[in-house]
This record gives sequence, structure tokens and C-alpha cells, in this order.
Amino acid sequence: MNEPDEKGRAVTTKRGKEKVSSGHEKIDDLLKFAIDVVHHCGEKALSFYGKGQKDVKFDEGLVTEAELQLREFFQDRLFARFPDHKVYKSDRGDDGYTHGAKRYLWIYDPLDGVANFQAGIPVWGMSVALFENYWPVFGIFHLPVTGDLFHAQAGHKALWGQKQIHVSSQEGINDESLLLTYSR
Repeated sequence: MNEPDEKGRAVTTKRGKEKVSSGHEKIDDLLKFAIDVVHHCGEKALSFYGKGQKDVKFDEGLVTEAELQLREFFQDRLFARFPDHKVYKSDRGDDGYTHGAKRYLWIYDPLDGVANFQAGIPVWGMSVALFENYWPVFGIFHLPVTGDLFHAQAGHKALWGQKQIHVSSQEGINDESLLLTYSR
């Protein structure tokens, strides 16, 4: 396993004459690709949004169909461009999970907030993360209903759209607000 550089990026080199950079340019391309794909996945997700059976507390059929189509769409796009990458399959469980020593591992959750999604509550989204040689490279969270997109890259700024965001410097919780929804 390669150690990250001072900015948290995985550094890879090859023996011999050819030297490979940290892949920063390639990571930028991967981030642009991921943002584009997650926007398309969001458009696709909206075609299922709020169409759950209202008399059923949780419409598993709708969610399963949406998740399957979104996962397939994401993987088709990914493997068409990057056939040597791997996607973590959360439905297998993580006990003893290995991704076969692939350099790039993607983690994709097509519906984060599935109960809200099926009920038509606009607090749901999709998340994508990329790991290179076991180190986190970037993460993306997209809220298709509002169009908001958050992303951060190791060693770089965290952004909400094009606006830089920061972790709050507030230490006491008495002056903070927390919103938590759970609708199952």
C-alpha cells in the first residue's frame, strides 16, 4: 500500500525508467466524470421519486427497482470508461470484503434516504466516493430535488456547488442546530 503525500493524495510510482505522477490530473478527470454521472443518476432517480404506494409505509418494490436501475446506470457508465475499476457492493455485507487489489474502488449509494425518497419527501440524495490504493480520494453527495451538489477532494477544498464550505469552528453544541429525519 502506498502512503499519501502531504495533501492526502495517494502517490504511485513505477520502478524503472517510467515515473508516474501522483495522478492529480487523472483524479481531476475522475472527479469531473463522477460529478457528471451523479447528475445523470439524479435525473434518472427523479423519474421514480415520490411514486411509492401511499398506503404502504415503505414501498420496497419501488425502492428496489430504482436502486437497481441507478446502480446499473452508474456501473455501465463507469465500466465503459474505466473497465479496470471496481465498485463496492454493499448488498454483500462487508465481512472479509476485498476488492481484488484494484487500484480504484468506488463506493456508490444510489438512494441515501430511501424512505423519504419513496414518500416524496425531498430530503434524500446519492453519494459516491473514490478510493485509490485504499486511500480516500474524493466524495460527492448530490440532492437531485434541489440540485445541490457537495464534494470534497483529499487535500483540497470542500465545495457546495462552486462555493467553498468549511467545518464549523463552533465548539459548544448549545448554539448549534441539528436536523434529523427518519421516516421508516
